[in-house]
Amino acid sequence: MRLLLSGYYGFGNTGDEAILEAVVAGIRRSVPDAELCVLSADPAATAARHDVEVANRWDVGAQARQIRMADALIQGGGGLYQDSTSRLSVLYYLNQLWMARLLRTPYVILAQGVGPLASTVLRSALVASFAKARLLTLRDHASASDLEQWGLRTPSPFVTADPVLGLQPCDDTRTTELLAQVGIGSEPYVVVALRHWPGVEAALDAVGRYLRTTGRSALLLPFQYDQDIDIARQLQAEVGESIGRVPGAALAPTEIMGVIARADEVLAMRLHALIMACAVGTTAAGLAYDPKVNAFCKRSGQAVMDLQLVERGEVDDLVAAARDARQRVELRRQELIAEAGRTFELLAEACEPLR
Repeated sequence: MRLLLSGYYGFGNTGDEAILEAVVAGIRRSVPDAELCVLSADPAATAARHDVEVANRWDVGAQARQIRMADALIQGGGGLYQDSTSRLSVLYYLNQLWMARLLRTPYVILAQGVGPLASTVLRSALVASFAKARLLTLRDHASASDLEQWGLRTPSPFVTADPVLGLQPCDDTRTTELLAQVGIGSEPYVVVALRHWPGVEAALDAVGRYLRTTGRSALLLPFQYDQDIDIARQLQAEVGESIGRVPGAALAPTEIMGVIARADEVLAMRLHALIMACAVGTTAAGLAYDPKVNAFCKRSGQAVMDLQLVERGEVDDLVAAARDARQRVELRRQELIAEAGRTFELLAEACEPLR
């Protein structure tokens, strides 16, 4: 059967590229005969990395043709439906669902995180479209609660987990090569993944003080390289190049998982840095700038502090809380990995009648 995958793919955001990698792998395990096509902002790169057919996500005609040809449109995962930065993203993905309904192509909402969504008009449109989904799976309970409050009655959503929890890191040899490229050998190190956001300057100072105090090497990872490299360089300037190490180019999702797996701990604003740390069992603490970070840390048991409170709190205390939470996180980690796998079991069941 032919499946069309749609998400925030081809923009160089490690979290979303990791989702695509995990979704492609999950479908190939659960629906092994599926032919995959991906809507991407960078079709050539997506095709080369995943060995899939591709179409340009901005070409409306190509998008319509692919939706018409597909046995099902698979939309997600990630946080596609939020208007904290712009309403255009919500309208783009809603338009796909409207197009699928017009062309009578079934669609699946896969491991989606919903919100924040302030517009009542968009909430109503979202509920109307989700109500027609063949399968609705969400990555957190907060999204299910929001949809219920906004009026969704059927179908009942399945709360599973982010697909990236099922992704595997690169091998040890590649991890060693990547660390050597930034001057990290066998010594212990911390991974830090920050992003630009209101209030990040105070957090930057607090994290810098913590890193200087520990004296360990710190791998400063830009998750969306072109957007995060400036904040990584800013932190590197604050702690010095002997402590702060920044990769010279973007790393692939499995490579980032590899260096996270070898780290002592992870301190991150980026959601998927925390998800990857949970997946590989590395101690992690979140700096929450968005409800999705709080939601995942609460579910995984990872320590978390609101970004706006970092300047008044101590990063040392946050990391200590993360270490104390190790046993709790380990118990929940296995449950979350199993839930991520269940997403694709449900997808296989939903696809079977479409053959």
